[in-house]
This record gives sequence, structure tokens and C-alpha cells, in this order.
Amino acid sequence: MTNILFFGSSIHSLKIINVLKNHNLCGIISPPTPVSEYAIKNNIPLFQPESLPDKPWELARPQNLLDFVKKLNPDLIIVA
Repeated sequence: MTNILFFGSSIHSLKIINVLKNHNLCGIISPPTPVSEYAIKNNIPLFQPESLPDKPWELARPQNLLDFVKKLNPDLIIVA
């Protein structure tokens, strides 16, 4: 089965996550939003930066993000 990592925060992201819930959603990256609440409620591993910058390389803790992604070992990353 394909390990899918989801990276998103908009309310529209929840529609995509609802489609992905029947697949192996191995993790979610989202600031505090309904998306992160969904991850917590459904016991999906969550990386939660305070906010998502326009340029992902400007994240305050990039090494923590990289460690999170490496640990999950996703086959596919979806950004929405």
C-alpha cells in the first residue's frame, strides 16, 4: 500500500483528506486548522508548525520537519 503524506491547511483540504482516508494516510503537515484537528481526532501523525510560510524552506524548524518526513517514509506527498 502507498504511504501518503498530506501537506495542507485550507478548509478545502478536508475534502481531499476525506478521499484519502480510504488509503494509507501516514501523516499530515498543517498549522492549527481544521486539518490538524482532523489529524488529532483520527490519530494520524501530525507535524504542526505555527504557520505555513509562502516559502516552505523558511519554516522555523526545518530539521524537525525533515525528521518527521523521514520517519514516515512516504511514497507520495500531496500538497493542497
